[in-house]
Amino acid sequence: MKILHISDTHLGYTAYRKVTDEGMNQREIDVYNAFIQIIDYVIKNKPDLILHAGDLFDSVRPTNRAISIAIQQLIRLTKSDIPMVIIAGNHETPRLKETGHIFTIFEHLNNIYPVYNNKYEQLSYEIKNKKITIHAIPHCHTKKDFSESFKKIKKNKSSDFDILLTHGAVSDLKEFRMNEFNELIIPISKITALLESFHESK
Repeated sequence: MKILHISDTHLGYTAYRKVTDEGMNQREIDVYNAFIQIIDYVIKNKPDLILHAGDLFDSVRPTNRAISIAIQQLIRLTKSDIPMVIIAGNHETPRLKETGHIFTIFEHLNNIYPVYNNKYEQLSYEIKNKKITIHAIPHCHTKKDFSESFKKIKKNKSSDFDILLTHGAVSDLKEFRMNEFNELIIPISKITALLESFHESK
């Protein structure tokens, strides 16, 4: 069984002043090319499942170019029949609940499973006679919503493997923080409590 994990592709990101001959920001093009290379790798190596742990896009309102690149590449995956779970990260999650989410554009794509509705979702897959359960927590609007989502995680007793898929920095280890707006922190105590509860339920 092969599971490919990716994260923080930040489609639409721009930086520095260098432009291409066509007048486009060079770093933006670099980011698109890196994403295309990932999809090339996936199609060539054919993993059984792809997990994207947030920040597919760099902003809540990506440019038409960023959206176009994302759709084109994800359609390539749908044709390869490889399932992909994508959770929302802080960069693409609107600050207001009333604002529409960019991930709605993926709802109609076969084998693409976007998770972005401010809550915990559980997805299950049968892969090579093994049941995989994905415990997906997207970026949430508040720290309370995020914390409550962790409380809702329950082991699927029929599952052979359980995988937590979320977006945030883990505290109480050597921390890596971006110091970005609305960045969420995952206390290590929550992860250890999950592991203990899963062990007890076996």
